[in-house]
Amino acid sequence: MDTKEKYDADVEGSPPPMSSEGDVEMGETNQLSKTLKGRHMQMIAIGGSIGAGLFVGSGSSLNSGGPGWLVIDFMITGFMLLLTVNAMGELAALYPVAGSFYNYSVRFIDPAWGFAMGWNYALNWLVVLPFELTTAGITIAFWTDPNDTGNPSINVGVWITIFLVLVCAIQFFGVKGYGEVEFVLGLIKVVAVVGFIILGIIIDCGGVPTDTRGYIGAHYWHKPGAFRNGFKGFCSVFVTAAFAFGGTELVGLAAAEAANPRKAIPKATKQVFWRITLFYVLSLFLLGLIVPSDNKNLSSASGGNTRYSPFVLSFQLAGIKVLPSIFNAVITISVISVANSSIYGSTRTVQALAAQGMGPKILARVDSKGRPYVVVIIGLLFGCLAYVNEASQGSVIFDWLLALSGLSNFFTWGSICLAHIMFRKAWYMNGRTTDDLPFAAIFGVTGSWIGFFLNCICLAAQFYIALFPIGGAAPSADAFFQAYLAAPIVIAFFVAYKLWYKQWAIGVDLSAIKIDEGRRDYDATAFNEEMRLEREEQAQWPTWKKLVSASITFKGLGSRYVRGFTAPLGWRLASIRAGSRCIHAQERPKKPLSSGVDVRSRPDARYVFSAIVILGLPLCFWLGQTPFQTLQAEAPPDQDSKEEEDGQPRRRIRLDEVKAHGPDSENPWVVRGQSVYDITEWVAGHPGGEVILRAAGGSVEPYWKIFSIHQKQEVYDILEQYRIGCVDERDLVDEQVPADSIIDPFVDDPRRDGKLLVLSATPCNAETPGEELRGFIAPNRLFYVRNHMWVPSIEEEQYRLTIELDDGEEKTYTLMDLREKFPSVTITSTMQCSGNRRKHMTEQCGSTNGLQWNVGAIGNATWTGVRLRDVLLDAGFPIDAPPEEAKHAQFTGLEAYGASVPLQKAIDAHGDVLLAYEMNGSGIPRDHGFPLRVIVPGHVAARSVKWVQRITISDEESLSQWQRRDYKSFGPNEGSKPDWSQARAIQEMPVTSAITSITGSPSESISKPKLTDSSDNKKDSDVVIVEGYAYSGGGREIVRVDISTDDGRTWDQAELVPADAENRGSKAWCWTHWRYQIPASEFRGCVLAVKATDEAYNTQPETHGSIYNVRGNLATAWHRVQV
Repeated sequence: MDTKEKYDADVEGSPPPMSSEGDVEMGETNQLSKTLKGRHMQMIAIGGSIGAGLFVGSGSSLNSGGPGWLVIDFMITGFMLLLTVNAMGELAALYPVAGSFYNYSVRFIDPAWGFAMGWNYALNWLVVLPFELTTAGITIAFWTDPNDTGNPSINVGVWITIFLVLVCAIQFFGVKGYGEVEFVLGLIKVVAVVGFIILGIIIDCGGVPTDTRGYIGAHYWHKPGAFRNGFKGFCSVFVTAAFAFGGTELVGLAAAEAANPRKAIPKATKQVFWRITLFYVLSLFLLGLIVPSDNKNLSSASGGNTRYSPFVLSFQLAGIKVLPSIFNAVITISVISVANSSIYGSTRTVQALAAQGMGPKILARVDSKGRPYVVVIIGLLFGCLAYVNEASQGSVIFDWLLALSGLSNFFTWGSICLAHIMFRKAWYMNGRTTDDLPFAAIFGVTGSWIGFFLNCICLAAQFYIALFPIGGAAPSADAFFQAYLAAPIVIAFFVAYKLWYKQWAIGVDLSAIKIDEGRRDYDATAFNEEMRLEREEQAQWPTWKKLVSASITFKGLGSRYVRGFTAPLGWRLASIRAGSRCIHAQERPKKPLSSGVDVRSRPDARYVFSAIVILGLPLCFWLGQTPFQTLQAEAPPDQDSKEEEDGQPRRRIRLDEVKAHGPDSENPWVVRGQSVYDITEWVAGHPGGEVILRAAGGSVEPYWKIFSIHQKQEVYDILEQYRIGCVDERDLVDEQVPADSIIDPFVDDPRRDGKLLVLSATPCNAETPGEELRGFIAPNRLFYVRNHMWVPSIEEEQYRLTIELDDGEEKTYTLMDLREKFPSVTITSTMQCSGNRRKHMTEQCGSTNGLQWNVGAIGNATWTGVRLRDVLLDAGFPIDAPPEEAKHAQFTGLEAYGASVPLQKAIDAHGDVLLAYEMNGSGIPRDHGFPLRVIVPGHVAARSVKWVQRITISDEESLSQWQRRDYKSFGPNEGSKPDWSQARAIQEMPVTSAITSITGSPSESISKPKLTDSSDNKKDSDVVIVEGYAYSGGGREIVRVDISTDDGRTWDQAELVPADAENRGSKAWCWTHWRYQIPASEFRGCVLAVKATDEAYNTQPETHGSIYNVRGNLATAWHRVQV
């Protein structure tokens, strides 16, 4: 049967001949269009399938494995792919047939294995299409849902439809459309990656003005470290690497539609080296230098979550505003490119399977323009599976669909290597040498054996991680089969084929293979003549052209192709014995084989040199600092020093060097005055170490001004012990550090409403005017502001909350985790500063330390979030039977503020302690804790920590000064130096009340210096209305408010205004408003006094003298107003 007859028979559906005596001969499938040009092939090879695996998935790998394992694993996988693609290139250049590597498995390994691997590969791409469409839609949420609320302004399904239509339109133009689109999109990806590499070097060297980290170097390889999670970290990165490299083999699949595969395939194959070196190894190496592997956002980097992409994150960390959006667009383009490739990969494989009788014959149909239209339609219908993700359980269904072919890449790559090994054996058995090949794999058969072995290692690593995942979780059947389901599927395909065709033999008879069948337009004489002419032409090239050719395609400078390692000697001897069977061997003089070595089979020295460079760079960066730092450290003292008064040399330090020792440095430095201090040891032993660390790399003075405790000589004397030098005179202006080099910690604080009464600007502390306290709910913009430091600036998608249990176990949550995993709870609760009404205590009793609040350091709001007890339970804490040693829940904020509450309050089902992300129905404003704050109803507001980032279950209170010192109260006799250790931290608030407004017409506020009665402006103004609030902590309800118009000699009861709030919670967490009417005739000259009583009959003291304390806390005496 000749070639054409065999192909026609196969299309009619007859199974291929599979006897152990004969070869599974492959005919030329010439119905497909052959319009792919060399530039198409090379761009497919360089950037064809670069997508979310590299741009997003590498983030989770960096987090789980660290920069060391990330680079090493990608190098191993890249080397494996280099070997695999070279093996495939050799086969594809010789046999450019449809379904290439599937056909190679059928022909050289076993028809059953080719059948199983081919359908698994096709299924992989069919499922990848809807996955990539969904991913592309999610990437758009970077713009349509900037706060990562999970509710984008445009539904993801809309974008899925748009991208699916776009992919359909591309298919209309056939393989030419695919090639042109991949050329353009691939070019965009190439430019983006090259741009990132350049910018990454600049960022690492400290060349970005907006990057406060300065010079980074190899800091992140030392801290948090190069390798994370040990052997599991090493294994886990393989999974991402395989996904990222997926599609590299498409260049071989495209061989059947290349215009000149003999020339295009070798060139495209050699481009893979640059793809691996430039796009993966070098870019990921730089990524590990400029993004810390312990960044909590990286753990969410997967799929279309581009806001967590390490590439996007690198720009955000450097303070570059525009590039994150630009690179997100590149990621979107990359994902669309992969979706386009998935249609091509699946349709060409299925068409080839059907054409060889291994599928329904209708799937083999190709139209007049060379398009396998039936399979294309089916592939596009698979794209509609993307809408499954819109269902409530859609992600679960989709995970299992992806699991069906999750190991497809390893099976495909391993099969290519094994097919190449078997091919070479058959090639030699027919008396051929590597000189007879249009293109020989660079590392020969040895490379294919190594590639096959590495594929097996990757499968083993995947098996290990599937069974024993990172984090120590117990083995899970669901998790295991989602990762490894493809293995039994492939085995089932293999066995089903054997059973159906009753072909029990394993493998094929290599000696019966007709080695020249399937070659396109093969003419031995013409081929050899063409090869000779090419070699002669290249020998005449000028040196510059040889260098360019070598750098682009790794051609030998003096020979046409770089050959692989020599084949095993036994196979060479077999080729001699089989030489008489080959017609072509009789037509051509034999080359001597006695040495067993082909002079062109040695690996190119440039590969060896490149491998040394790639392996050496991470090692150099890891082991040491830059030569510039070394030279600076070894500079002679007389070059950079001057004499101090005691005659000892004093080092002169440039401000740029100080900047390099920022918060992330192992040795943080600060400046005070003209002196420079190394505060490494200070940070560890100082209670405010985290605060002073914020000043590292600049001046400490703006931070110390926040706390008067630092403005003492004894503190300066302690700091002096850490002085290492002074600021170089060249950096001083008028003998001072220039103001523009001192970073203002409050520069990013939000703007506040002009109605707020500001007590301090930095940090901002402002109270609500009395007239604005008349509503039951205080509006967000007028809610009192109490800040101890700067307002942290953090993106919602970057936020992480860590729960640390008493046994040291930790669990981390994103804001999205909290929103989706736990029931939402809404509670209306009052917040009151312990210093509210401190001004009144000062006026009555004398000096107090702290902000002089009037009556406005209080507010009532509706808070929405999740119960802390639910989160603790999910984190593994036994809330119903807590350990005896677990006594406190400590809260730590992003700006280093800390506080704690008794554990029983935190886990009490009726305590209503929340982790709140909404305030009065909208996202919490930055001043009030965005993106998450603790709400502890009934307790002093100081325990409701804003910007909470860590919750720790402990046997002791928070160690912060705000728990151990500031928020305490003392007896009137303890004076200005109380014993802080003997007083308990304030928790539940005592009962209090205040007058906020006195109105005739119009309203007047108690916070104003004078009260006026405008009774002449209103007919019914014979009554003056006095209003105010009353509140008691601990959830105790206000039962009575007493008011006096004669300074307490006589009393009457005010009217309690019914609350109009829902979501009151388990107890009376809200304030109570009251009002009282006074005849206008009795109003002038009176002294108003008000006091409240709660349900436990606690009431307010008459004067502040009996509760005076130097901190001015809990100023709850009767509130008096002289009219």
